Amino acid sequence: MTAQINDKLRLGKNDLDIVAIEDPESFFDFGRFGLNPISNCSACWRGYIAIFAIDENNNLFLRDLYTNNGGEVPPMIHGVKP
Repeated sequence: MTAQINDKLRLGKNDLDIVAIEDPESFFDFGRFGLNPISNCSACWRGYIAIFAIDENNNLFLRDLYTNNGGEVPPMIHGVKP
């Protein structure tokens, strides 16, 4: 089996691998943002890689998102262009 590319939590200059999320469907809902990630290689069956960070108020936020949107034009998310 091919090793999967993990999501990351960026803390300062360090990246930590996120290897498990208890309830991934409620953690980040791609459909809510008009995304439909599709796998394009065996190293990333989910079709996306997410990098999270913690802001100055200790809130977790999505910092970077890399997704294969199946050829569809990706939407802006909260005013950020793809």
